Amino acid sequence: MRTTPTFRAARAGTIVLALLLLAGVALDPSKVVGLSSYPGSYRLGSMLIYLPLWLAGFAAGCTILLQRRRSGFFVTLGVLVLSAMVARFAASLVSVIGTVPAWSTVRFVAWSTGFTGIYAGVFGWPAAIPAWLILRREKPGPSARPVPELTVMAAFAGVGGLLLLSRAWWTHSPLGYAFGDGWWFIAPTAEAGVVGGLAGLGVFLAIVHVAAPRLARGPSRLSTFVGGWLACVCGGLGLGAAQSLLALFASDPVDALGSDLWAIPATLLRLSLGVSYGATIGLVAASALITLPASLRAPRMIKPAVATMALLSLLTVDPLPPPLPVAATTTADELPRLSVSAPAIVDGQGRQVLLRGANVELPLTRDDFRGLAEQGANVARLGISWSRLEPTPGVWDTSYLARIREAVGWAEAHDLYTVLNLRQDRAPTGLYATWGRLAAEFASASAVAGFDLMDEPATGEQPPLTSSLLLGRDYAEAITAIRAAERAARGFAHLIFFQPSVLWAELGFDAAPPPGFSADPNLVFAPHPPARSTLVSARRGLAQAARMASRYDAALWIGEWSSEPSGYASAEDEGLVGGAFRVGYRPAVLSRAYPRATPGRLTALWSGTERRGLRLAGTGGSGRCDLDVWVPGAERPAIASTGISSVASRRVPGGWRISGCPSGDYRLELV
Repeated sequence: MRTTPTFRAARAGTIVLALLLLAGVALDPSKVVGLSSYPGSYRLGSMLIYLPLWLAGFAAGCTILLQRRRSGFFVTLGVLVLSAMVARFAASLVSVIGTVPAWSTVRFVAWSTGFTGIYAGVFGWPAAIPAWLILRREKPGPSARPVPELTVMAAFAGVGGLLLLSRAWWTHSPLGYAFGDGWWFIAPTAEAGVVGGLAGLGVFLAIVHVAAPRLARGPSRLSTFVGGWLACVCGGLGLGAAQSLLALFASDPVDALGSDLWAIPATLLRLSLGVSYGATIGLVAASALITLPASLRAPRMIKPAVATMALLSLLTVDPLPPPLPVAATTTADELPRLSVSAPAIVDGQGRQVLLRGANVELPLTRDDFRGLAEQGANVARLGISWSRLEPTPGVWDTSYLARIREAVGWAEAHDLYTVLNLRQDRAPTGLYATWGRLAAEFASASAVAGFDLMDEPATGEQPPLTSSLLLGRDYAEAITAIRAAERAARGFAHLIFFQPSVLWAELGFDAAPPPGFSADPNLVFAPHPPARSTLVSARRGLAQAARMASRYDAALWIGEWSSEPSGYASAEDEGLVGGAFRVGYRPAVLSRAYPRATPGRLTALWSGTERRGLRLAGTGGSGRCDLDVWVPGAERPAIASTGISSVASRRVPGGWRISGCPSGDYRLELV
């Protein structure tokens, strides 16, 4: 039986892809480059849905699109990417369905498929070689004609995406830190502004229009549909490339070029989201194209339609209203209750509080906390072993709980807050119940700043396909349990510290829980920057974390830091945030001068270990005498200030505490 070149090309490419998948299973147990890897524990989904659907989709797509093509490499590569995304969408949707409301699930899974597409293109390109070898000598088909109808349909879908997709696709996605707020950010989203929104949509549509003649002109409706869909994927890829190119000229500390290699992963992230956006919009546009009546395909309909798109874009690209501030809770306790007024952590008097200290683990003594206090710390992040607290699900070790209470009391006696961090060193069964009971034990303790839900969680193995969605689900359930326990115990709402997955601590970036996973007003984003990373510098890492915290409308606090103390200290001051050094790590910069609590809001801060340097500026001082600044050393500090009356200093173990009465805008400097 004689076969066509198109059929032979599709068959050969599918065989090569199958061999690549088998090679990945056999030669790459780490699943770093293995195309068969699948997130979390959903191996069955990989075997029964993802891999078979990818192979079948690739074979069918090649058979449909490689007709009348002289060179099939890039078309085949596009089919490889699109079929991998469709297969991943189906498998991931099955694995996460029911974790969040249905529409959010579908949108998130569609958003995440671009990572699979880029992954497949980078590691699976050899599967496109057979098509090139077999079809390169075929006679070219007739000249391709433009397909303006696809461009118009993509424009309509893009405007609809402004309302349904875009905010959660770019700036408020689990990778929101990769997209800034400057002129260099273009995307079909309201957050890009009118110019950036129209420019992003324009780039996307221009590439769709260029790719459509080669891909969307086929002998059948099916080939037109698949080709039009693939043309939109090309448009999304071009949009991601344009975003990455413009980011090279950015001035923002997150996006600007620096000594690290952030531009490389940032480009891959933007390309991934661009591809998934193109696939989502393309599915709608291609479906509309093949159902479009012939009377509407006339060229005279194109200009009015494009004009309508521009008008609708202007009407839908509106700036978002700023989030409402959260009122602080007041108390008469020695250590005031803390809450969030984004982007700051505040106390009951409305002062901005910088929590700076170190991580500690049991067993501890009173001297451990005295030593921290003498270094100027005002917080200890206390690691709690889940396996020791609850050796058997539902059965607690009361002696271990008593030691936790004792440690919290010792910290409070030395003016130290405690952040309780549950280390998941046992099977994560009953997480919500455990946090509910632990929160009930400390529901009224103002010395407990808050609860750090998990320590470098490892939900999923190939983020962000499902892991960040599932992690957000776990966090939301834990927060619900904590708040219910606090109310039942007649306590108050403590801060909730949450982290991205463990990959953030290893690489310096990762997909975080989706913004909106919880509506709780006291959220604190608390990532762990890596000890050393060539991809993300200390300064960029903190700026990234601050941008992501703003996407959550949360405060920022660095839960653990372990290297480059001077670089980290400088970035911490520049970002006006606090943090905790890792267990057993007490660099000199921990003792540097800093404002423990400032009226209103800090606007600038610099401190240094040499000569006890400190410069701070703030705004919103009420005239109350509630400024609190720590200064190390035995010598009384010499102080210069403006806008602050009744400046005084008192000796404390290890240094000095400066007080004063700021009004309006104020400044303080050690001289």
